[in-house]
Amino acid sequence: MNLFSMMNFQQYISHFSIKPTTLEEWKEARKSYRKYYQKEYLKTYRNNSKRIEILFSNEEYETIKNIAKKYDEKPTTFIRKSSLAYIQSEAFLPINENIEEAKMLIRKSSNNINQLVFMSHSQKNISEGRFSELIKQVNQLENIVNTLYVSPKINFKPIHLIPNLNAD
Repeated sequence: MNLFSMMNFQQYISHFSIKPTTLEEWKEARKSYRKYYQKEYLKTYRNNSKRIEILFSNEEYETIKNIAKKYDEKPTTFIRKSSLAYIQSEAFLPINENIEEAKMLIRKSSNNINQLVFMSHSQKNISEGRFSELIKQVNQLENIVNTLYVSPKINFKPIHLIPNLNAD
């Protein structure tokens, strides 16, 4: 049964011909509906999800747990995301406040340079070519930071070269 086509309480009562009259019968009907609903929900969930069990040594698990903590994820979520990222050749990067701060500082320095350009135009002190070169370099720096963080160069180790410490 599809999750969205599960019966509501009224449909459940009429489908199973339940006719509660007392408060206790209503409570019992509600309880049996809740049990039915949970059973159907779990059945749907299990049909739409697959479970894989992996065994790690204590040392391997600690390594995964520590890395997952750096990514602010639980170990199982980290393993799922990183293995899918590996298969899809994407990088799974943690949110890094330092990168965001660097991007903000680059933008601020770019604004400061623009203010200097405006002041130099009014005072005619410095050539426009030098300022435009400086602005170009700041923009290039911001693009490099964005490129490295958004789509970093990925060098994956082939999966057959990864040592299997628990090989049978």
